This record gives sequence, C-alpha cells and structure tokens, in this order.
Amino acid sequence: MALQKFQHFMLKEIYEQPEVIRHSLSDPTEAFQVLPTLDQVEEIQILACGTSFHAGLIGQFLLEQVAGIPTRVRSASEFLAAPFPRFRNTLVVVVSQSGETADVLAAMQVVKQSSPGGAFNILAITNNSQSSIATEADYEISVAAGIETSVAATKTFTAQLALFYGLAFFYARQGQRLSNEQLKGWNAQLDALPAQVEKVLQQEATITAIAASLKDTKTLMLLGTGINYPIALEGALKLKETTYTHAEGYAAGEFLHGPIALLDQTIPTIAICPSQRSRSASAERMLKVAQKISSNGSDVILLGGSDAAIVLPPCEELLSPFLNIVPLQLLAYHLAISRNIDVDHPRNITKSLKSS
Repeated sequence: MALQKFQHFMLKEIYEQPEVIRHSLSDPTEAFQVLPTLDQVEEIQILACGTSFHAGLIGQFLLEQVAGIPTRVRSASEFLAAPFPRFRNTLVVVVSQSGETADVLAAMQVVKQSSPGGAFNILAITNNSQSSIATEADYEISVAAGIETSVAATKTFTAQLALFYGLAFFYARQGQRLSNEQLKGWNAQLDALPAQVEKVLQQEATITAIAASLKDTKTLMLLGTGINYPIALEGALKLKETTYTHAEGYAAGEFLHGPIALLDQTIPTIAICPSQRSRSASAERMLKVAQKISSNGSDVILLGGSDAAIVLPPCEELLSPFLNIVPLQLLAYHLAISRNIDVDHPRNITKSLKSS
C-alpha cells in the first residue's frame, strides 16, 4: 500500500491491519507446533514493554480463560527489580515489536541466569526474525507485519494479538478444552475479522468528527472490562504518544473505586462496550458505569453497542479487541493531526530502545 494514498505512515499502517490480520490468522495454530507440549508447560510468563505489554495482557486473558494455563505478565523493566519465581516447566514469552528493546533483552538474561540447570524455554514474538531478541530465544515466531515506520505501533499490535490467539487455541486444543469442531468454529470467526475491521475503517469520518470535538481536551478517561481492559490501556497510550493528551485507561468496575472523583464537565470518558451477538455480563457492567458517569454530568463517548457514537460490527466478545482498538488508533491519529503534531515522530520517544 503506497504512502502516496495517505498523508502519514501511521494512517497507512492502520489501514494495513485487515491484511496483516488476514495473514497472521491464515493458520492460527500451525506456527506453534515446534513449542513444548502442554505436559511440559506448567505456567507461562510474559515479558514486554509499552504496546507489547498490552498485547501480553490480552495474551494472559486468553491463555488463562481459553487454554487454562496459569499466566503472569510483567513489564520487562520491572522484571529486573523483581523477577518471577520460576518453575522448571515454564514457558517465557518475550514480546518486542523491534526485537531490540533493551529492557526485554536484559530480562531475558535474568531468565537465563536464574533457570535451574539452564533448562528454560523462551519464545520470542517479534517483527524482526534477525533481531537480538529473536536470535537469543529458544523459539521465535514473527508477527510478519511488514515494516512499521510510524513510532506509534498499530499493525504490529494487532499482529501480536493474532499470535496470542493462536498460542491459546494451540494449547486449548492440546488440553482438550476445545474440540476440533469448536476450533473450526473459532477459526471461521477469526477468518471474518479482516472484513469486520474494514467496516470499522469505513467510520473514519465519524471518528474524525469526534477528534475535532476533543481538540481542546486536556484529559481523557478510557474504560474497558474483561478482555477489553488492556484495550483501554492501549488506547490511552496511543493518545499519550501521539496527541500529548493526559489519557488514562481503567477497568470499568475499578474506576468507581476512587478515580471517578476526577471527572467533571471538562473530562470526557470513552467507554468500550463491544457489540456482540448477545449482550454479555461485562457489556452490562460497562453500560451501568457509563450511565453513572453520565448522571454525574460528564460526557461519555460509547464505543460499540447499538446506541454508540461509534457502532462496530457484532462479533464474539472474545474476539472484540481486534475491532475495538482500531477506532482508538484512528482517534489518536486525527486528534494529533488537528493539533498539528508530527504524528509519525512524536517528541521524546523512538521506535526501538537499544542499549547504549
């Protein structure tokens, strides 16, 4: 997709996501056949930073709720100060878009040094199979998202999600938590995702108008629940990175336990309420929180749902992160453009953090 069709790389890369997802999900469990089998994996630990950390949180949800494997996630930089206690049968998944993130590399060294008898299994998920992280891991699976030029990660995030879904389904099938027929059903729904993301992209004009209404907003709250809580975190990060807005992501229920006191008429809230074929308990919780915020006089921008400002195609809640993140990426992009910010090169951050 030529840049000439787009003003900036970030927008180009957002629009490349349907094809990236289509490629990543073409055979969602095949790439994992080389990994240790389920009887060799007592737990999974995920190490990452930034956007990759948020992908890891969704990976944790999937691995625990779908595959039934105890999973822990930690920022690689914090891991240096407080490493996880390790079991012998631990699969450590390190996630880095560039494959050169210094904190992740350092965390990998700690894992290797603490591994009993050198018996560790490290899986690297990167967008660069020739990177330092990829070559130092026992196993490496590339997200194969193609070159991502914009500093703010977009298509590599959704590609990382695709691999976590594949990993969870791989182990769920081994553990007989999914039958062949169930896996076939999930694969059919995964196959439909690229077309659904394309429908979300068709709402760019609506999202541009919302961005224009937020041009002078200094603080935003984003709420998610269940598997979409990390999407609230990632949406807030995109807004911080590209628009320099003070944006915070919260779990919807937890937001009521204190942070709601921050709200006034100047602070809008984006509530992620995925459109699903049958309304889930988590969607009901989100709507109740949104109603409470509105009743206190604060604006709520509802993402998903039939009455939402941004209506999304219905899909199973388990797969909804793919659809929910795209409007937030577009919102961050258009809000940055409205503020004349160099969206591909925001201040103070670089694409990959290497050791000096």
